[in-house]
Amino acid sequence: MDRSIPRGIGQRAGRGTTARHVLLTCGLLLAAPVGLLAQSGDNVRSYPVPTRNFYIPFSIDNDPRIVEVRLYAATDGRDYTYAARAKPAERRFTFQAKQDGTYSFIVQSVNQDGSLSPADLRNATPNIRIYVDTQKPIIHLEAAKKEGFPAAIQWDIQDDNFDDVRAYYRSVRGGEWYPVLDLPRLRQGSHGWRPTVGGVLEVQLQARDKAGNVAEKNAKVEPDARSANMGPPGSGDSSDVKHVKGRKFQLDFQVDKDSLGPSGVKTVDIWKMRDGGPWQKCREVGEPDKPVMVTVDAAG
Repeated sequence: MDRSIPRGIGQRAGRGTTARHVLLTCGLLLAAPVGLLAQSGDNVRSYPVPTRNFYIPFSIDNDPRIVEVRLYAATDGRDYTYAARAKPAERRFTFQAKQDGTYSFIVQSVNQDGSLSPADLRNATPNIRIYVDTQKPIIHLEAAKKEGFPAAIQWDIQDDNFDDVRAYYRSVRGGEWYPVLDLPRLRQGSHGWRPTVGGVLEVQLQARDKAGNVAEKNAKVEPDARSANMGPPGSGDSSDVKHVKGRKFQLDFQVDKDSLGPSGVKTVDIWKMRDGGPWQKCREVGEPDKPVMVTVDAAG
């Protein structure tokens, strides 16, 4: 079976913009790595990243007295240890985290006379926090029943850094992926919909966390047999099969005149579906009082 991946979840607008934090104590501008901007309770900006190896760019105001810039890191927000150093012209630090978690950073400048700013890191406010998250979300997905809907799923996503969820479906025979519309963006939930293809469905759920990690989970969903033929209104019973010798044939139908309004019916749209979908509108247009000749593309 074709295992091509459906349209994935794209990054949101603004996620690629580099944010800057002004370090007032020494005139530095500290630029955070690309990530989703968050704000903690103490107004220190926090950025999730999906890797343990990253760099933190910085820029310095035109101050010739600064000869070196040092980076200190803490995992508890209190006990800062030396992490990296750089010359002003290098414009960035390289950092490697030992494990996933939240890291707080303080920048300290070294002047020509050996003085430090800030001189005491114990009372300094962190310039930035980075949440290192290299783990993909864990997804539990299964078919479900939902009143009034032929197809339904339920899911449970395990990720403390959860951000978004999307779902797509297609026939188990393959073909084009379709988005599951109006899916609630919840870590846990259930949802029902009316597919535009018939037969057993392959459903793929995609979950993303705030660091950008994406996980996928597939499941088979068999729509309710009572309404499995999800075509236009009045599409009939899919088990009622008529055999013809050619791709062009006459299709007969009747319009229930007792249900018509005073304006009557001018034309009738004809729809076709081959081997599980999707539904397509025929080029031919029917008239309410006589059969119509239709042509299909292939046997099936």
